[in-house]
Amino acid sequence: MPIPEGHMIVGRIINAHGLRGEVQVELHTDFPERFASGEHVLLGESLTLTEIRTSRPHKGRMLVLFE
Repeated sequence: MPIPEGHMIVGRIINAHGLRGEVQVELHTDFPERFASGEHVLLGESLTLTEIRTSRPHKGRMLVLFE
């Protein structure tokens, strides 16, 4: 899948985590602040624009909850 111009891959969802809807994200960036609350990301092959509700580091990955 081609990446739209001006965008980059910053992570990959690898697993669900817990019962609150969080997912584990493998980072593909040196800037974990890209996953700050209120930031927007494009998800999946359909490039769905989604807001990050919360995120926190966990065992070298990020746990992220999307809106």
